[in-house]
Order: sequence, then C-alpha cells, then structure tokens
Amino acid sequence: MSKRHFAKRTGSVQNLEELSSKKPRSHTPARLQTFPDADQLPTTSRQSTSNKGSSDKVPTADPSLQGEPYKIRCAKLSSVPEHAYEENGVPRIAVGQEVGEQFDTLKFLGFGTYATIWLVKNKVDGNYEALKITKSDPDYQRNAKRESQKNNYSSSIAVRSAGTKFNEVLNQCDLKFHPNVLKNMIKQLLKAVEYVHLKGIIHMDIKPANIMFAICEEDVRNVATSLDDSHNIYHLDLAHANSKFTLKLGDFGIAFKTGVHNERQIAPTCTYCAPESILTTEVNFPIDMWSVGCVIYKIVTRRSLISCARDDGHYHDHLIKMAEILGSIPRAPFNNFVRPECTHYFGADDHILYGGNPDTHKIFVDAATRHDYLNATEAECFSKFVSQFFKLDPKKRVTAKKALIDDFLLLVGDKSVKIETAEHPGLSSVDLSDASTSQPCSSASGN
Repeated sequence: MSKRHFAKRTGSVQNLEELSSKKPRSHTPARLQTFPDADQLPTTSRQSTSNKGSSDKVPTADPSLQGEPYKIRCAKLSSVPEHAYEENGVPRIAVGQEVGEQFDTLKFLGFGTYATIWLVKNKVDGNYEALKITKSDPDYQRNAKRESQKNNYSSSIAVRSAGTKFNEVLNQCDLKFHPNVLKNMIKQLLKAVEYVHLKGIIHMDIKPANIMFAICEEDVRNVATSLDDSHNIYHLDLAHANSKFTLKLGDFGIAFKTGVHNERQIAPTCTYCAPESILTTEVNFPIDMWSVGCVIYKIVTRRSLISCARDDGHYHDHLIKMAEILGSIPRAPFNNFVRPECTHYFGADDHILYGGNPDTHKIFVDAATRHDYLNATEAECFSKFVSQFFKLDPKKRVTAKKALIDDFLLLVGDKSVKIETAEHPGLSSVDLSDASTSQPCSSASGN
C-alpha cells in the first residue's frame, strides 16, 4: 500500500530530506480561498492527503506503521481564548460543521497566532485536508496570503507532507534520542534552512512548534476516524541509531523575502528570538540561525535556552537573561538600527548587563550531560557547535551551510536503544544508557 502524507499545519511546508535534490517533485500547491458568505468566513488555506492514487514517489525516510506508536494529547477547542472570537477574530466552528459548502470538520487540530486549524474531509474528492481558518482582521489576512505565496514559491516544497508537531514529541514522550537520531534531526533542519535562505527567504519564526514529523496515510485515517478525543496516535521510527524519519519546516506566515521592505514587529516567540529581533527592525538571515541554535539546544538538552515570561517589560528581562548566559550584549552591532523604545536597555557603558562573564561553555556541557543525553566527549563537541549560533554580533553567526559540515554532526556507533514503558501510560520511552558510551567526537570545526 502506498503511503501519502497529511499536512497538519498549513503554510509552506519544507521537506527537510529532499532539499538538496535538483529535480523538484510535482505537487499540488495549497490554495488560498475566501468565503464571502453571510458569516464572513475569513481566508482559509488547505492541504490534503488523497484517498486516490498519487504519482508522488514516497521518500525513503518516511515513517510507517512499523514505527513505535506515540500518544500525543489532542488539542482542545476550549483552549482557544474567548477573545479570539471577538470582532475581526476567528469564526466559531464546531466539529461536524460544514465549512464553505465543501468541507466537513472532523477534528480540531490547534490554534495559532492568527488562525484555527481543522482536520476536514473534502466532500468533493474525499480527501482529508488541514484547513487553516484565519482571523478576518486585514493584517492577519495579509499574513495568510503571504504564507500562501511562500507555498507556491518553489516546486520543491512538499506542501502536503507533514504531521505531528516536533514540540509535541519533545514535550510529551519522555524520549531520549540516540545521538544519531538527534544529529539527523539537526541536519534535516539545517538543510531546510539552507535551502530557504538560498531562495532569499527569511523564515523569522523557526521553533519546534513549526517543525513537524511526516506521518503515514494510515495514521491520518486513524486520527480522522478515532473516537478518542484525548490522544492521537502516530507511528514514528525514532528508537535506534538507524531510525528513518522525515522532518518538515512549516508556517511561513511572517517570513520575509530579501530585497522587499516590510515593517517588522518583534517576532512573536521570544524563547527563539535573536537579540536583533527585539532590539532592531533589521531583517536578515542570522535571525533564523539564532532560532535554529535555540531549537538545536532544545533537541539535545530538552530545555529552552532562555525561557520567556510574557509580563510587562519582558523584552528587557529576556535580554538580561540572555546576557547572563551568553555574556553582556554590546550596542555596537545594532547601533544603526536600534528601536527608539529599546535605547534605554543599554547602560552608560553601551552594554546590557555590562561585566557579565558567564562560563557559557560549561553551561552548555552541563545541560547536554544532564540525564545522560550525551556523554562528556559528545557534550564538549555540542557546546562548541551550538555556540556558533549564539554570536551576539549577527555578522559572526554561523550559516546553515557551514554548520552542516561541523564535526558534531558526524554519526556515532550504530547501537540501537531499548524501548521501555514510559512514566506516562501509553507513551514510548527510550533507554539511552548504552548510547551514552558512543564513539568520541572530534573537535567541532570553525571554532
């Protein structure tokens, strides 16, 4: 039985394993639709998996039902805040409701910055599709249209292929990855970012919630027909050194094209923000590389490098936390672009937290060895590798192309890890005790 894939998050979805292919895959781009009926349903964009035949070849790394089953908590419609339904907000939609005289809603999938996402069935062709229904506010409509344009930008973007969010697996599964698995994850992400940057696109919002695992058609069908409203089950091959899986990079709703001037607000997720994302209006590729570094740090350590508390004045507080880990932040690299409202963040010495001299290398090593995620030698390599993403001067930050050849990403001994019962019922867990004795890694390049 051939396997096809379902896009859980709409918007441009980048197949991380197929980026270097010179021969683009054929696909049907996600379409942007408007329903000008009495209810004024806002713009929707959709992606699907067909019940019919497909000419697309299945990537060799696609997951299958032979993988371990992972239970992921279902998103709850009640999680959508009441204010989201206010004027110019998202429409109220219920499971089983017909949308646009074409789609029947089957399951609520999630709520983002400007849209709700639904699993629907297309009554015309029988496809299962992900339908993103945006707020009717004109600003959010423009974001949706920009995202759709990024969908159509390149024929090598696999618009229909995605699945469960990466952060759901990281946060819910108590899973310790074999070093080869986490390195493969990192390489796939870097290849996607390299490709996107070559196309002149700056993503602006790279984070685990915008990265997805590909899932097979059987899993899509199970999600669509399951009566369990508490968990979805996805089969993923993540348990051993040779695990095969495919990650996707999605959600280009606030992406920028180089050479096109647009006024930029501060990026929405401070946890993955570069300092210039807060301090300036400048848009450039190093912004993405900082975010990639934050994702890599979380993949390896299971913790956020800098947590974000959204209280009044939290941007300044966030920068201070950044300086406490990475060292004092000078004004000089951002001098020509500093936002007027941020000038008071810098002291008389033109630094944020001047004199801070943390042992960043030790902080990274300790985080990587905590709970035996990596052995001591691998952790040393990791620290040198990830430090390249956190240069406070954007011009000195590593590029995706250079990061891909770093020694940290060399694969280690091929030793499978043991699947055990997790602390949480129904969730798979991995014992990494044998993987922690993996082969030594040579010093990271470029340091």
